[in-house]
Amino acid sequence: MQLLGSGVTAMTAAQISAMADDDFLDCASFLGSQTGWDADQLEALLAVALRSSTYGSSSGWTADHVYSVGIIAQSLSTSEITALSDLDIDAMYSIGRHDGWDVTQVRTTYLNTIFDMFGIGI
Repeated sequence: MQLLGSGVTAMTAAQISAMADDDFLDCASFLGSQTGWDADQLEALLAVALRSSTYGSSSGWTADHVYSVGIIAQSLSTSEITALSDLDIDAMYSIGRHDGWDVTQVRTTYLNTIFDMFGIGI
């Protein structure tokens, strides 16, 4: 996939959904760094990331997972964002630097991170 460069964003949502787990794990950071995905493709990429055989539920994601998924994180629901733990400012920046977030997602991610930093559960 990496040989395709930015052309990887030409994959259809169906092709992404059929991606083997090992391929996703090998290329997650590359896929998460690409811009040009449409909403359906991002949803398909997130579904692959959430498979129990890849990254699993967002509640189990570490900051490293967040760094890897990059722009794919924009498909997380507010409840999935709330389930994220151990985010630091650097992890927030790694996903926040991409355009396309809605206000609710930004607010949830920001508050979740700040509350985690201070040990306050939400």
